Amino acid sequence: MNIIYSSSDSYMRYTLISICSLFENNKESETINVTILSTDIKETSSRQLLELSKKYNREVRVIDVSKQINNYLKGCNLPSF
Repeated sequence: MNIIYSSSDSYMRYTLISICSLFENNKESETINVTILSTDIKETSSRQLLELSKKYNREVRVIDVSKQINNYLKGCNLPSF
């Protein structure tokens, strides 16, 4: 099972809860791969994600999409964040 989240660090608490629930309620699934698209995951949140993935023996990846978002905004003549 492949799951994609989009989250910021300010919403990471709720993302972690959701991922924990996903893992807890799908223990019978052979594989669950979680990818998080984000622009600002802090080190503390990264550690929490790593601990959670280890606890359930699952894969969690974070992909920084800030460059892609800023390029898109630039193409639309909008200010970057």
